[in-house]
Amino acid sequence: MTENTEELRDIFKDVADEDTVTETQEEPRGSLTAERASEERLVEIVERMRADHEFETALSDEELAGVVERFYEGDSDAAIADALDVSRRDVFRARMDLHLVRDRDTDPPFELTDLRELLAEEYPTSEIAERLDVFRARMDLHLVRDRDTDPPFELTDLRELLAEEYPTSEIAERLDVSASTVRRYRRVVEAQNESRRVSERFQSEFEDVLLETEMSEQFTDDVAEDGLEEATEGTETNVSF
Repeated sequence: MTENTEELRDIFKDVADEDTVTETQEEPRGSLTAERASEERLVEIVERMRADHEFETALSDEELAGVVERFYEGDSDAAIADALDVSRRDVFRARMDLHLVRDRDTDPPFELTDLRELLAEEYPTSEIAERLDVFRARMDLHLVRDRDTDPPFELTDLRELLAEEYPTSEIAERLDVSASTVRRYRRVVEAQNESRRVSERFQSEFEDVLLETEMSEQFTDDVAEDGLEEATEGTETNVSF
């Protein structure tokens, strides 16, 4: 029995709340009867999962059973999608419904804690996506906040590791943080480097434009006030009651 098969059997026990696994699962892979029994057992478990949990996937129970089988065989989402003739998005949703989470699923290009906080505050999906995209946009525009440069480690350590071209996974291990945290602050460092390379020209231009706009608005307000004063100067208020 392979390591993946043993892991799958343990999952079956947890999901099905049973202590035994049918003997048909122990039969050789080449046995058609055993394979059919295994597929039926997978479908049965999927059916019970669907009854207990709200599924988002559009895949049938038979297709979901195929997702489970190929997941534990080590197939990628792309390979599973090709085999089942469905989209990769359908495969991802199916895996999430089936609680089949890969390590890389929990390593997004943003802080997972940020997403958890936004979800806890019940922001709509569209707004969450926008908020998570704003950080990338700011880095592209060299708009770095003070708190962007306050990671849970020394930023100089990250700069040194990046300069030595260590892979993200090794940097994460050395700094004792997640790979997503490394990627986030890598963007900050890169934005700072690019900004300094052009002598912070773009920030200066942004600020100049905004300052000119502010001064123009203030000038317009002053002119309006002066014009109003001139228009009312010398007039007498004659109100009789």
